[in-house]
Amino acid sequence: MPSNPLHYEKHQRDYTLLGTCVVFQAFLGKGMCSYYDYTPHPLFVLVKNRVLYHFSAVEDLRAWALNWIKKYKTAELLLEHKRVHDEIVRSYETLLEHPPKDAVKAIQEHHKHLEKLVKVITAAIEIPEFCGPALDPALKEACMHIRVENENIIKEGFSHHAKLLERIEREKNIPRGTLSCLTLNEFNAFSKTGKLPQNVLERKDFVLVRHTQGKEEVFLDERELKRFGLISQQDFSLVTELKGQTAFAGKAQGKVHIIKFIEEAQHLIEGEVLVTGMTDPRYVPAMKKASAIITNEGGITCHAAIVSRELGIPCVIGTKIATKVLKDGWIVQVKANHGQVIVLDKKGDGKT
Repeated sequence: MPSNPLHYEKHQRDYTLLGTCVVFQAFLGKGMCSYYDYTPHPLFVLVKNRVLYHFSAVEDLRAWALNWIKKYKTAELLLEHKRVHDEIVRSYETLLEHPPKDAVKAIQEHHKHLEKLVKVITAAIEIPEFCGPALDPALKEACMHIRVENENIIKEGFSHHAKLLERIEREKNIPRGTLSCLTLNEFNAFSKTGKLPQNVLERKDFVLVRHTQGKEEVFLDERELKRFGLISQQDFSLVTELKGQTAFAGKAQGKVHIIKFIEEAQHLIEGEVLVTGMTDPRYVPAMKKASAIITNEGGITCHAAIVSRELGIPCVIGTKIATKVLKDGWIVQVKANHGQVIVLDKKGDGKT
């Protein structure tokens, strides 16, 4: 049966297909489902024209947050879980510094650590987002603390992950970038047999993977997007104002600079308005040059919110559609006090 498209949110990510499949299978694993007493809807990963997106049900994110509160309740318990979580982080850091000589074994160890890490990180992300202003301040502070401490570890982990995949490709004379186009189950099969799927080279242009517990389904036909209710036909051409959440108050005006990939961040010019899906520590040099920051995603504990407060830069997060509506070179006014972005001039070059 098709999924209700209203239930799914689409997010662009700077991960590989394999890396995203690892995280999604962790979300659907027994440890995660037992921790939250909840099994999420199917999760989807899409690669189209070499850009990766994932789709997750908003109801699942909300359920994870509310179930955590119902089951565990207090900041003290979250901090107790964090102590266990921190031991896993330290073990993961040791793995990154001293990986096994066998690259396949090292990657499998990466996957085990990620599966254990997602439980507490998910709680820290979703509890402030969905539990509202009545949330215990101590619990909110604990979530913020976890977000700040863990902002780098998964990014660093996937950077090492990519290098290990490249090493295997060199050793086995496989074209660079091939293994990152596998799903998790396919990589596990490859590690045993050395065989690759016949269609793997087609995936840089289009592939859709549907995840359920322990199962991955691979589709190479774009019509599947419609069957699963993952296509939005909304026309954004007449939108001249965006609403989001205030991350740091203030007012700014400037030229839009869209950043879709981290490699593009170095081209942002001082005083431009940085517009992106979401930020992470790699974006900080560009954020320091921006007159304002606008994101599609994020809540009060997200990276963009934390860094904009530290830098004192007006920031509006969670607009959902900023990168779809705005174009490079447009002039916008950011009224972050009101979570508002107003298009003043559309005469820019519009190169997005």
